[in-house]
Amino acid sequence: MMISPKAYDMIVKHSDYNELIKERDLLIKQIWDFEEKERNGYRSDCDLDNFHSLQLNYQCNLDYLAELSSLMVDKYTADYVFGEKSLDD
Repeated sequence: MMISPKAYDMIVKHSDYNELIKERDLLIKQIWDFEEKERNGYRSDCDLDNFHSLQLNYQCNLDYLAELSSLMVDKYTADYVFGEKSLDD
């Protein structure tokens, strides 16, 4: 089930920075996987309903990545620029 980017933000906003990095990496992998399928002509090898579902998932992942990136900037600034944390923690 796809959720709105704002609802996604509400889910991940309480994660620590290292958890956000893992979530970002997962989203990027899913985005890359779809783009790789597109480049390799996956559309012609599957039914259109399945392909449209994959397209929707791809678009949502891009939206989630945008929300996550903004959250990461804020959390990094608060914790590592103005806070006492280091990435080695």
